Order: sequence, then structure tokens, then C-alpha cells
Amino acid sequence: MRNSLVVVVLLLGACTANTAVGPRPITLRLGADPAAAPLADTILNAYELNAPGSELVLATGLSETDAALRIGDRQAGFSTVIGYESIVIAAHPGNPVEWISTGRLRAMFAGRITSWDHVGGRAEPILVVMYARDDPLREAFQTRLMGSQQIVSSARIVVTPGEMAALISSTPGAIGILPGSVVPQADARTIGIDDIQPTRDNLTTRAYPLVVPVTFAAAEEPRGDARVFLEWLLGESGQMAVRQMMLGYNE
Repeated sequence: MRNSLVVVVLLLGACTANTAVGPRPITLRLGADPAAAPLADTILNAYELNAPGSELVLATGLSETDAALRIGDRQAGFSTVIGYESIVIAAHPGNPVEWISTGRLRAMFAGRITSWDHVGGRAEPILVVMYARDDPLREAFQTRLMGSQQIVSSARIVVTPGEMAALISSTPGAIGILPGSVVPQADARTIGIDDIQPTRDNLTTRAYPLVVPVTFAAAEEPRGDARVFLEWLLGESGQMAVRQMMLGYNE
């Protein structure tokens, strides 16, 4: 079972400037992929400011969610893009390598290049760090960069981006991937792809190749509480919160 977040949102006031709710608290159960957890936290904080008096509870779990924030290209009965996240190649902060070609990155993650001195670094072994096979960020990375080449079976497996960042920062030869929204808080070296760094300009123009959608997904078209939340999320206030972490849906 994939680790996700369930967000229980109790709304006591108005959800948006143009959308009114009844006087009773309403509940929204929102799941999130692990890589979407920082975005979920930011959105909830922004929503609380948007609707004074709201009571927002963030709880772990997966069962019986009304909707979910998903990373990548997964399809559901209903899904709409709310933003775009980057997948960043990350290494130990002491690593001197600034960028690696697409072909050599594939070879490193596939286990065919095993030492950093083959890509301009020091003579030290490469440790690939990766998420579990069913993780959406790994699946997006597999599709967009690895293609038919599989990630080396000896990769060190982690569950969350936080675990990835911690292991990379403490392991000199490590290489892995992080969602761009996590990178500012991570003690890691960002490695460009084909001499293209994941700057906001390069993400906006899609010059950087690893940009993936973040969707609001549900079994069917949202109604009631879920609809109110989604409309806010796609509106000006919600998109301001999204753009603190990543690109908005129209960027």
C-alpha cells in the first residue's frame, strides 16, 4: 500500500470569496502521494487564511479518501491538473559534478556506470537511492528519463522525499531524485541534465525535461465539499499557494 496523507478539512466559514457553505462544518478526506505532502501542507495553511475559523486536521492514512493530490500521469475517474512539479537529480552536497548527460544518467541509475570519476567526479562508488516500485515519482522518472532501462536492483530504497534527502546528505557517493518543492530545504547538490538546471525559467519553458503534472483526482467529478475545495485551489488564492512550491496549472 502506498504511503499517502489524508487531509481532513473542517470548514466553518466561507471557502472562497464567491462560494458560500452552510453553517455546519463539512469534511473533506484528501489523499496525497508522498511527494505531494509539502504542497498539501502549504495549501492547507493558505486555505485556513482564506477561510478564517476553519479547523484543518492533517492525518496519515489512505482509506476512504474523497480525492487525492497525485504526482505524474496517473488517470482516475476524474482528474484535473493543479500544478507542475519538477523531478530533480540530487547528490551529496560535497559532490563537485554540476551536470550529467541524459545517457550517462540512465547508465548510472541502471547500474552500468558505478563510479563518479566516469562523469567528472571523484573516484568513489555510486550509490543509487530510489523510491519503491509503485511510487508515483519513481514511475514518472522511469517514464521520462529511464525509458526501457530499469533502475539497478541494488538501489537503496526509501519511502519519502524526506528520507531521500537525509540519506543523500549523509552519503558521499549517493544519487537520487527529489521533487523540486523539497529541494530548498534539502542539504543536497542539484545536478543539471544536459547542462540544463531546474530553474523556474527552465521549468516554465520546459527546457528542463523532468516536469510532471500534479493532479486533483477523484473517483468521479467532485461535488459538495470537494468541489468547493477544488474551485478554491484553481482560483487566484489557491494558485498563489501552489506557486509557492511549483509551477501553477497555467504555467
